Order: sequence, then structure tokens, then C-alpha cells
Amino acid sequence: MPIPAMHVPDVLRGYERELAHALAAPMLYTWDESETYHNADQAQAIGELLVRVIHTHLINASIAYVFREKMKTRDRTVWGKASKASGEVQFFNAYDFVLKFNWLQWRGLSAMQKVALVDHELSHCGHEVDDQTGKDKWVMVSHDIEEFGAIVQRWGLWRPDLVPFAGAVVHAHQLGLFEGAPD
Repeated sequence: MPIPAMHVPDVLRGYERELAHALAAPMLYTWDESETYHNADQAQAIGELLVRVIHTHLINASIAYVFREKMKTRDRTVWGKASKASGEVQFFNAYDFVLKFNWLQWRGLSAMQKVALVDHELSHCGHEVDDQTGKDKWVMVSHDIEEFGAIVQRWGLWRPDLVPFAGAVVHAHQLGLFEGAPD
């Protein structure tokens, strides 16, 4: 599967061949209704490359990549969700994080949208040193901003955290990456 060079972020330039190989990983084409989860091999292949190149703080993390047939929260379709592995999952499977992807949405995404989605979910996975114990620990990372489009339309960049985000949007090379994406 060829990768359109104009949509590859600068940080992934030079990794197009490995990215194409990850995108060629096996894909689940039919959902077994008796299962709640399925392995997300393609997402895992993409994630392993992104951890090695971008999310190097996660090199020692054990990450599960799974599909759910569909995911929804209230009135929104959820494309993906990152979480710290529960105590049981950590104990029985030694995972630090679980990345869940909406299988129905995944099937309709372009190659670069899949990479962007995995990158987004990996961005929620963090590492820090516990202030009290001095030990390393895995943590969840929140989004840079929490805001409604209507508020920005009415009030502009009214919060300090909106300013750098607006600058990132203006300078992005991939503004059209998600045109026509499933909602």
C-alpha cells in the first residue's frame, strides 16, 4: 500500500517503507459475534513503529491493541480509547495500557487516518516518576485542550491553552487529512 508522501508528518519521513509494511499487517474482515474483543494486528504494527520513532517514552510499556466492533459514548461514535490496564489485566497479562479501536470505523479510515488515530491514542499513554515513592509509573495523559467549537467561534482564543493549539492548526501540513472521514 503506497503512502502519499505529502501526508506523512516530518517525524515519519524516512520511515515510509516501514509504515507501508505496518499498514499491510493482517486486518480483521469479519466480526465474530461471539467475541467482544479481537486482536487489532494492524493497529499494533502501526503502534510499534510509532513507539519506536515518536513515543519513545513507551519503549518499555506493554500495550494491548484490541478492536471492539463498535464504540459509542452518548451521541458520539468513538474511534478509539486508551486506558491504563486494570489491576487484573496487569496481573494476568502484564499489560500497562490497553488501546481499543472501533472496528467499524477503522475499516473506513484511510491509511494515514489509521496512523493518526493510533498516534492519538498513544499520546494518552505517559510515564512519570511518583513524587512520594520516587518510582516510575505509567499514567494517562489528557488532551491539550478541552473546548467546544461554538465557544471558540463566540469568544475566540479566550483561554491560554487555546493559543498554542490554534498555532499548531495553522501550521499543520495535513489540514485535509480527515476530509470525508466517517463520523
